[in-house]
Amino acid sequence: MNSLTVGTRVQRARIAVRNLAQPALIPKRALSRALEEVRYERRLGTSTGGSHSLEELHLNPVDRVRYEPSSWRILRRILDPSEVDGSDVFLDLGSGKGRVVLQAAADYGFGKIIGVELAPALHALAESNLAAAAPRLPRRNVRLVCADAASFELPDDVTVVFMNNPFGGEVLRGALGQLLASLDRRPRRVRLIYAHPEHKRELLATERFQLVRRRRVVAPTQLRSTSLHLYETRSPRRASSR
Repeated sequence: MNSLTVGTRVQRARIAVRNLAQPALIPKRALSRALEEVRYERRLGTSTGGSHSLEELHLNPVDRVRYEPSSWRILRRILDPSEVDGSDVFLDLGSGKGRVVLQAAADYGFGKIIGVELAPALHALAESNLAAAAPRLPRRNVRLVCADAASFELPDDVTVVFMNNPFGGEVLRGALGQLLASLDRRPRRVRLIYAHPEHKRELLATERFQLVRRRRVVAPTQLRSTSLHLYETRSPRRASSR
């Protein structure tokens, strides 16, 4: 059994014991979210929860952050399924164990779905989760890639990009450089969903994106909400007039 899977189960057990010992300290909203997480995992037969340090993942800590899963409802909080069709291609940069990739495949009509993850251990778990969930997914055109987002050549048909604050600094600049290069090769509308947007200034500094929507979302490992932003490519006229 994968050591990360064992670690996740141990962590969940500890949290459950702590919650039972102090029920008065757990808001009803947080309990509702926790139950929702369990329902999703059981429905798909997956295990995508648990947080992992960079040391545990054997990753260089420079410009990267620990693994924290997104909420199972995060995409629906910011992008309605009716806003997507078969011509859209979804890309998750820092896809971890595949939770958001699975959401995209289960709830949306994307023509293609791609997940990019640097950590081999997380990538392997994502592949296992995808295999377990496949019989229940209406969309099967899903590809998982073990690669560095900073150097991953972004396909020119990608129209929706998701990031759960997986990196900053040079790694983020590299990933944005790949995105801008793709837009230069094939100008098009691209929507970028940025959860926990700590480095939004880097994105806005490119002058190629504008904020069009903002929501609050509760992460499964936190009791407080955080920001969820939806950006969209600017029209050529608006970009040149800024």
